Amino acid sequence: MILHEFEYKRPNSLKEAVTLLAANPTARPLAGGTDVVVNMKYRSILQLVPGAGTEKADFSAAKRVPPIDRPAMVVSLADIDGLGRVTAERDKVIVGPCATMRELVRHEELIPPVAALRDAAGIMGSPLIRN
Repeated sequence: MILHEFEYKRPNSLKEAVTLLAANPTARPLAGGTDVVVNMKYRSILQLVPGAGTEKADFSAAKRVPPIDRPAMVVSLADIDGLGRVTAERDKVIVGPCATMRELVRHEELIPPVAALRDAAGIMGSPLIRN
């Protein structure tokens, strides 16, 4: 499906990304794309109902569909250092927004209470999705 036209930005710093997102209320951050791109491509006849995706829709099924997402700008987080890290500390794990499932699977230092996260990441989707 062909996407609508939008501006694509690829900032090099978190500060620049936050500035872009704050200045553009319809902008969407792009980490892996599995959610943003799918929502931009998603189309349903129910989205044509007035008020679709809100309580104002004419019937219940139309209330439950997401509204068509057409951000004016997409801000990639791919070039921002540190957002793809998985860091395990003594009592917590920090998973960056650009960390892949594969990185979780390969992280050997996860503390026992969250080791299940590593196991779950290993069975999510296909290798293509995990990477």
